[in-house]
This record gives sequence, C-alpha cells and structure tokens, in this order.
Amino acid sequence: MKKDENIVGEQIKLWRNKKGFTQEGLARRSDIPLSTIQKIEGSIVKNPSINTIRAIANGLDITLDELMEMK
Repeated sequence: MKKDENIVGEQIKLWRNKKGFTQEGLARRSDIPLSTIQKIEGSIVKNPSINTIRAIANGLDITLDELMEMK
C-alpha cells in the first residue's frame, strides 16, 4: 500500500490514539460497528461514507476538518 492510499484510516487511527480510545471505545462513542472501524483503519474500506466519517469525528469529539487535517 502506498502512503496516501488510506488517509482516512490513518487519520482516524492517529486521532483515536491521541484521544486514548481503543477501537472498541471509538465504535461505542460513534455508534459505528467495531468491524467498520477495524476495516477503515486496516485499509479494507478506503472510502467510507460521509455519514460514517461524520459519526467517527463526533465520537472523537472533533470536527470533520480536524479529522482530515494532514499531520
């Protein structure tokens, strides 16, 4: 996998770790199935829906813009 192929998954993982959440904890906070979080972070799902991304950002207590900022 090239570096830029899973920006969404990488950003979610970075923010999740920064906030101190497990994948399971983020799934609960986002009301998104754990398997979906795992698939996004694991590059199985590279283009999740905007609704999924919005729910994850809400679960992380950040904005969509913050989630997608390049670190």
